[in-house]
Amino acid sequence: MGSGDAAMFYAIQPGDNAATVAPGFRVEFPQNGANTGTDIERRNATAFQLNTAGTYRVTFSVPIDEAGQLVVAIDGIEQASTLVGRSTGTTSISGTVLLHVNAGSRIDIQNPQLAFSALTVSTFAGGPTSTATLLIELVKAD
Repeated sequence: MGSGDAAMFYAIQPGDNAATVAPGFRVEFPQNGANTGTDIERRNATAFQLNTAGTYRVTFSVPIDEAGQLVVAIDGIEQASTLVGRSTGTTSISGTVLLHVNAGSRIDIQNPQLAFSALTVSTFAGGPTSTATLLIELVKAD
């Protein structure tokens, strides 16, 4: 194992996410994309285990129908430095962050616990379907 491992996960709407993602709940990325190693594993539709201690780049984009925010959580704890969002519009909420984690840490993307409302993952982003994406890359192993 070493630097350079990456894994892509995604969701296709409609179908992969519930009607709304309530405050404190996770966005689902139930589909597997390309995976270049063993450092990043799916635990379920919402949680991903990082098997090697080190620095990871996490890039996500989720089409949302209303104003809102998303945050990365490590082992269930929201990371304030990763909070991204928008006050208006109906475009994707996207973020790219670097995180240092311990071996075996789990990450997810969620609607913050203190959010004002549930988020609707768009089922129409300029066509009959839309896609939410999550890319996790090991940048440097400890």
